[in-house]
Amino acid sequence: MILKNKFYEINIKEDEVYVLNSPDNKRYDFHWNPKGYTKDDRYRTFSIEVKGKNEARIALTGNYYSFPENCAVLEENRLIVLQNYDIHIIDLEKMCLLQEYYIEDMACNFGIYRIADGYIIHGELDIKKLNLQFEKLWSFGGRDIFVTSNGKNAFELGEKTIKLYDFEDNYYEIDFDGKMINW
Repeated sequence: MILKNKFYEINIKEDEVYVLNSPDNKRYDFHWNPKGYTKDDRYRTFSIEVKGKNEARIALTGNYYSFPENCAVLEENRLIVLQNYDIHIIDLEKMCLLQEYYIEDMACNFGIYRIADGYIIHGELDIKKLNLQFEKLWSFGGRDIFVTSNGKNAFELGEKTIKLYDFEDNYYEIDFDGKMINW
């Protein structure tokens, strides 16, 4: 995943060979493991390359069911990274992990998207809206999980609506208040 603004260019991908506390890892300027995973746990490490105003390579270790596609939002000097249930706020100017938020959920969360007054989370069982303080405002669930096996895009964020397909190929369209427009 590549993100750009006037200050930074960010490249996020999975470091598939990263092993916690191993001297054989790629060189990183920062290694952050906010949940304290150990080598015996199932975890996934994102390699975050920061270029621009400040430059660094960051290893961010989180939940195993984290996906580097659509996992982050870049806002001025802040990088907001979703790793399944956890949202990490990175201050790119100070190069520090500012805050962490936990999303209470029973299934995986795939992506985070910025909208005018908050964030939309594409989850397996539901779509959620968070306010700017990362508090859940609403969630919307369908008849099945929001993934597809037929090649259709399960989640599409528009200017004013979210278009969804579930695993059974049911179609939904909701507004940014979580209200059904079409199905």
